[in-house]
Amino acid sequence: PGDHDAAIRVITIARNAQETPIEEHIARVAPPFLTVPGVLTDVLGIPVAKHDQIAANRVAAILRDRLRWVPAQRRVAGHPTRMYVPPVTPVTGVMPQHAKSTATISKTVASVTRVISGGSRGKP
Repeated sequence: PGDHDAAIRVITIARNAQETPIEEHIARVAPPFLTVPGVLTDVLGIPVAKHDQIAANRVAAILRDRLRWVPAQRRVAGHPTRMYVPPVTPVTGVMPQHAKSTATISKTVASVTRVISGGSRGKP
């Protein structure tokens, strides 16, 4: 039990040590999106040669679970890029671009379904 508790403390300290610089970067720069490799290199100062799946998963978990950023995929310089975008906030009402696209697609599908099923004849 003692070793397990010590291991949990070490993991918690490591996670907190990474959360703080990421939170500070977001507060200072207010980026429109973040990529996991970008956070590892630019925010945490980890050289690309030292990036590994464990570190990438930890950053993704911090962005997704702790900071509530939303996973998205967009084209950057013509290449599909996985990224995280800020969450929708009640204060600003800002909605991530991918959520806008999803909402538009949902409305279109609902309209087409209504027309096909014969509901709301002639009504939008």
